[in-house]
Amino acid sequence: MSAKGISWIEANFEKLIVVIMLLAFLAVLIFQFVLQSSSVDVGNSKVPLADAFKPAERAAERLQSQINDPNPTLPAAIETRDLADEFERAISGGVVNSDEFLAIAEPLALEVSGEVGDYAAGEFAVFEPPAPSKPIAASYRATLDPYAVEQIEGLAEYLPSEQPFDTPWNSVQATFDGTALMAAYENDPDGPSGSVSPLPRNWWSQGVGVLAIETERQKRELDGTWGPAEVIDSMPGTVSLIEDLDETATNYRQLESIGAQASRNEDVILRPQFVSILEGESWVPPVEVPDPTEIGDLQNQIRTLERQLASIDRDIERKEAAKTNAPDRNTGREDRDNGSREGRRDEGGNQTDRRNRQPENDGNQVDPRVAAIDKQIEALQKRREGVEKQLTDLGWQPEDKVGTGEAYDFAKYTHEEPMLESDEVQYWVHDLDVEAGATYRYRTRLVFVNPLFGRKSSLSESLHELADAKLVRSDWSDWSDPVGVSWDEYFFLTSANPGDVGNISKASVTAELYKFYYGYWRKSVVALEPGDRFVAEIELPDGLQTWDVEREASSQAWKPTPENAEGTENEVEQVAGLDKQLLPTTLPVSAEAWLLDVVPSPVAGTGIGGNATVSYEAFVRGPDGLIVSRSPSHDAQEPLLAVIKASSELGADQLPRIPGEGPRQQFRNDPTGRDMGREFPGRDRGGPVGGPHGGGGGGGTGGG
Repeated sequence: MSAKGISWIEANFEKLIVVIMLLAFLAVLIFQFVLQSSSVDVGNSKVPLADAFKPAERAAERLQSQINDPNPTLPAAIETRDLADEFERAISGGVVNSDEFLAIAEPLALEVSGEVGDYAAGEFAVFEPPAPSKPIAASYRATLDPYAVEQIEGLAEYLPSEQPFDTPWNSVQATFDGTALMAAYENDPDGPSGSVSPLPRNWWSQGVGVLAIETERQKRELDGTWGPAEVIDSMPGTVSLIEDLDETATNYRQLESIGAQASRNEDVILRPQFVSILEGESWVPPVEVPDPTEIGDLQNQIRTLERQLASIDRDIERKEAAKTNAPDRNTGREDRDNGSREGRRDEGGNQTDRRNRQPENDGNQVDPRVAAIDKQIEALQKRREGVEKQLTDLGWQPEDKVGTGEAYDFAKYTHEEPMLESDEVQYWVHDLDVEAGATYRYRTRLVFVNPLFGRKSSLSESLHELADAKLVRSDWSDWSDPVGVSWDEYFFLTSANPGDVGNISKASVTAELYKFYYGYWRKSVVALEPGDRFVAEIELPDGLQTWDVEREASSQAWKPTPENAEGTENEVEQVAGLDKQLLPTTLPVSAEAWLLDVVPSPVAGTGIGGNATVSYEAFVRGPDGLIVSRSPSHDAQEPLLAVIKASSELGADQLPRIPGEGPRQQFRNDPTGRDMGREFPGRDRGGPVGGPHGGGGGGGTGGG
């Protein structure tokens, strides 16, 4: 029953409104999603809802293709700021605009080192470092340590393909004046009042150091002229601060840092150690290499002093033995008293020893005989020190020091004062790329940081080109005197016999043939007749071996057996597999030369009493086909022979060394059964008189 006077519509009006609204909403939805396809606005266009992300995908693909393009289109111009140049202008200019600044006092002048410099003009003195001194060059030969060859990259390129690494090389030594270098930095060509100013100290003081030593050489040709100059590469393993300089120094501050690094590492750059030597003489600076003409006299002096040293050592040993065997003072006296007398009896008839009436020995009393022996030993020790000092001055080394450090006093070649205050700064370089029998000469120059680099904003335009270079080089030194590299083989005539008339006996010569092997020159003596080639076989010491650098050296070393112990229970047992590493005990040597004939020398000599003597000479054809005359008397006077002969004597008594260790003790058994060391200490390598030093007259006596 409805309310009186109210229609159904009026009673349900609100519900009807809600129904109508729902129907309208459904109609809109149906129109939007059913009757019309859905789309969205992407950029300035409408796209279906399903394709809403496709424009973004296409844009990403275009960007990816640009990234992968190997030849992209570059912008026409990119503006960059030279921050270093802006900084230089900022610090070189005034603090404020001078036109707008009211001066309240007289302008201030900045004094540097007591001098007033006008830097506004931008005119500065050019840095011209002084040239070094004329170099001294020397030639060497030795066997390099295979472990060092393995560790140093590039070193093997200069050496034989297999062990032993026997090699010649040259070293070049020179000096430069540090005070002259200081003057070059402070150069003021027109004086304090001139328009050209010296370099400001803060431009160079932080980078004073030699960055590198550049070396050139010339090789002497067959006609005696010098070939073209060629640059010498630095020895592998040495420090170089100028490699990749364009990447490591892009501004003047980085360049100064490299100069400072050079100053801190002066010893490494200027005086590099040579490669570790396994066998042969230790390296010494070229100035310490004796002239080959002095070797003979020097060797005789050393032998005489060594004999004195050995005699003193024997005397000391005998004195020590006498002191050890000296009877105890009290014990000896007691024995004598008991054996010579019965002693005395006291008043009671008891026997007494008259020693009882002497003070008892408190244990601190020294036997006068022992004290006398001690004084004699002390005097012998002082004599020994004096003889050893004479030997050391001649280049000799005690055996216990050979190979354990530098064979020269390194302190002699350094300077306590700063480099710019030293009037003699030493340096040296090594040339490993030399040919046997060749003759060279060398010159050097020094490389420094350019103090003008990167400072164009403070320089006049005339100096801009100089400021582009990062390095400044000194002038070249003068050329060194020629230095010859020894041949690998030599022969020297020791006698010549022309034979008897009627061919009862043939002409013949006796010759010594030498070849460098495993650290020393090796010798063989051979008799030849006309038509024979200079060929022989050399006996080598026992124990020469190759080394496996992947294993510890001491674990594979050959062990020497005491004399007369071979085949007995005292024979040393060798490491397993060592036979594969041991080298042959004989070495063939052959000179490319043939004996043609022996004839009397046209030059007569003078014998005892003024009588004329006849000498003989041999005609020898060399590898070049030329025939030369060789005389035993002339060969005996050849300076190089003394060098080679001294080395061969050392090599004949060679006890192979273990890489990285000092010399080993040689076994020598005396009749008492005691192990004796070498008779002459220090002869193991012998200092600079026995082998590679000065080893290169250059083929005048060579058959290499």
